[in-house]
Amino acid sequence: MSFITRGYTLTDGKLGDYNYTTLHALVDAAAVTAIAMGEFATTSKLVQVSATTPVSDQGDGSLWYDSALGCLREKNGNARWDCPYAGPEMQNNALVMPKGALVAVSAAGVVASCATGMWSDALGFLASTCVSGANALVQSRGPGFMLVFGPVTMGDTLVSYLGGYARSLHATGLSTATMGVPVGQCWASLASGATGLCLGNISR
Repeated sequence: MSFITRGYTLTDGKLGDYNYTTLHALVDAAAVTAIAMGEFATTSKLVQVSATTPVSDQGDGSLWYDSALGCLREKNGNARWDCPYAGPEMQNNALVMPKGALVAVSAAGVVASCATGMWSDALGFLASTCVSGANALVQSRGPGFMLVFGPVTMGDTLVSYLGGYARSLHATGLSTATMGVPVGQCWASLASGATGLCLGNISR
């Protein structure tokens, strides 16, 4: 329910209290609070700000600023909360996958960790830890955090590796048969098993 706070309070019996100036203040300085989402037209697409998925929205095309991930997300097909400039939201149909893990999408439309380095249909890396049956944003481009098999050095080109990891293109023992597919660039020097800032660049 919405609430309206008067901009001015008229006093009964007060001489001269009922005039153009006071009536103008009554309305012009009023404040409306707690307006429910359902009271706006569905075409207005207001941006909701929260760290968790909105309880209610305006259907397909609704906007949500995910303060936990620091990105603007859009409801796609009344189902997924995608990030237009980073990647789609997908369901995890496997075991718990950590933040930054490289994932691939199946024919059923769910994701799982890339099992081999040469998994050419790698979709992106998880923006947050995701348990089985839950949804998570899968980032394919832009700055984010990627799980690496290292060590890796700042500036290294990253390629896909087994187990959902990314590793340096300069890793020892890499060959044209095992080097994986390019997934981005590392923006930090990281130890093996760490999750660090990277620039995703996966085109599929």
